[in-house]
Amino acid sequence: PLTTMGVDELEPRLVSSVIGRDPYIKAVHHVGVSTKEDAEQVTKYDNFILKHKIKIKKFVPDAVHELLIDGTVYPLLSWNIESRKVKTSQFGPEGQRKYTIVDLPTEGPSVELIPVEFIWLPDDVNDEDWENVPIIRYVGNLTLGEIKRRSKVEDGWVVTDDLKPYLSTQILKTIQQEADDVQDSYYAYEPNLQPIETLEAYIKWDFFDKGVEEDLIVLVTKDSFKVLRVREQVEVFDQNVKPIRRVRFLKRRGVSWGWPLYTLIAGIQLGVDAMWNRCVNSADIVM
Repeated sequence: PLTTMGVDELEPRLVSSVIGRDPYIKAVHHVGVSTKEDAEQVTKYDNFILKHKIKIKKFVPDAVHELLIDGTVYPLLSWNIESRKVKTSQFGPEGQRKYTIVDLPTEGPSVELIPVEFIWLPDDVNDEDWENVPIIRYVGNLTLGEIKRRSKVEDGWVVTDDLKPYLSTQILKTIQQEADDVQDSYYAYEPNLQPIETLEAYIKWDFFDKGVEEDLIVLVTKDSFKVLRVREQVEVFDQNVKPIRRVRFLKRRGVSWGWPLYTLIAGIQLGVDAMWNRCVNSADIVM
């Protein structure tokens, strides 16, 4: 009961302290450098991005909940480029309406939470060492069709040979797929839907033979470490920092993870239980 009450009572207060006011963040102008109107425009734009692109009203409660339970959360910053099909209409020369389907590209920043168990890193990373430590992120399955599509529009893909030898051998089914009795073999699927299990490594390596180690993000297959994509880290984010960030609750020096609230309250419960049992035992002996 203590753990449930602790999270339920603390979680809404932490969420409210971050997004409990509108605007979420407010820019302040500096005399001689910017005007009040400049600051208002920046405030309006930044809060629009947070609300409609980052979807902060959903992201912050999820992040706080995971932070209290796991002690550590890993937000991943990215820039998404997507397209969706839109039906447009126009009148022809004879007055009739003509419909056409066009691809409407959309892009913008996004933030997603990476589960703690999907991040592999050394056990003793302090905040000042975070940018220099190698990290491996479990990405999951990418289909052959998605890899082919992304390799045509994104930089850094080094896919030159047949990827069928690297197809995943285990299938992860959804509840609906289990109910529909979907085939167990990936090879029963349409070729472009066959998946490859992947990892993403954030490392320093002299990949370009310049004699200098570069900050790289390398996408590899999980089983055979076949390299699929190599990117310079600076291309992903506007500063040369890892797009994976780390937020910890009650962080400890020389330890990569923070204390979760559950662990702290469990310790209190154990102490109270021990004290109560000792009191009961003493009363039994007296009687």
